[in-house]
Amino acid sequence: MTSLAGLPLYLELVQSSGLAAAIRQHVQVVGRQGWLDIQMVLAVIFLNLADGDCLADLERLEQDSGFAAVLQAIERDLLSRGERRLLASRWRRERERTVPSPAALSAWLERFHGPAVPKAVAGTAFIPAVTEAVQGMCRANQALLDFMLRHQPAAVATLDMDATLIETHKRDALHCSKGFKAYQPLNCWWAEQGAMLYSEFRNGSCPPGTSRWLRARCGESEEVHSVMKSDLAGGQMPSGLIGANAAWWALMLVAHNLNTAMKRLVLGKEWTTKRMKALRLRLIGLPGRVVRHARTLIIRLGAGAEALATIVNARQTIRALACGPAG
Repeated sequence: MTSLAGLPLYLELVQSSGLAAAIRQHVQVVGRQGWLDIQMVLAVIFLNLADGDCLADLERLEQDSGFAAVLQAIERDLLSRGERRLLASRWRRERERTVPSPAALSAWLERFHGPAVPKAVAGTAFIPAVTEAVQGMCRANQALLDFMLRHQPAAVATLDMDATLIETHKRDALHCSKGFKAYQPLNCWWAEQGAMLYSEFRNGSCPPGTSRWLRARCGESEEVHSVMKSDLAGGQMPSGLIGANAAWWALMLVAHNLNTAMKRLVLGKEWTTKRMKALRLRLIGLPGRVVRHARTLIIRLGAGAEALATIVNARQTIRALACGPAG
C-alpha cells in the first residue's frame, strides 16, 4: 500500500522535462561511495512535495512501502546505464534503503558549504559567495525554467524581487532588523511563469534590499514566500552551515517550480491557483495498492474515477511534453 500514489507523476515529469539530465550535468557533490547526487536531489524534492519540512521526514518516504517499491522500479529507468553499473560498486554492503537516511542527506548538504566561507560576524551584513556546488543547483533550476518557457512562451517578464525572513535558532545565524535570529534570502519571482527565477541566500543581518520590477510589480511575493515556508520545506533550516542551508533552500525552489510545471503544463487551468494542501489531497496523497503483474509494477488507486482520469490524462500529457512544444 501507498499513501502517495500521485507522487510518481512527478518522477515522470522530472525525466520528461530534462531536469534529471540537468541534475546529472550540474550537481556533482557526492564522493565515490554511497548515494548518487540525483538520488539525493530527488529525495529532497519528494520530501517537499509530500509535506515534509525537515530531514527526519525522509523516514515517512522510506516507510511507505508502496512508494518505495515504485521508486525502486522507476529508478532503473531514471538512472543512466553508467549510473546503474556504478551503484553496486558504491556500496560496501548491500543497500538497505530506498531513500537516503537523514544523516546521509545532512552530510551531503554540508558538502555545499565551501571550506573558504568565512564565519558570520554579528553587526555585519553577511552575504557569502555562492559556492560552485550551489551554483550547480541553480543551473539545474534554470534548465527546468527553460522547459517551462518553451511550453509556455511569454513576451513579457514581470520580475518581483523581495527578501523574506526565516526565523532560526542556529548558533551562527545573525539577528535581523526585527530582533530575532534569521536567514534572509533575496528572491526573484517570475510572475508570468509562476516560478522562482533566482534566489540569493543571505544571513538575517543583511538589509532587506529594494524590490525592482519590469513594467509593474506583480505583488505576489508575500504569498509565494508563505508557500515556500509553510507549504514546502523552506521554513526550517537543517544545518548550522549557511552553504548547506543555501542548498536546502535551492532544492525547495526546484520542488516549487516542478510543482508549478505540473499544475500549469500538465494538469491545466483548474489546478493553476491551487496550493499544496489541495494538490496533496487530490493528487499526491491518493491511496493506492502496489502490485506486480507480469514483471510490471501497477498502482491500483483506492480513489474514484475522477482521480483515475486525472492520473491517466496527466501521464499522457507528460509524455507529449517530452516530445517538445506543439508546432
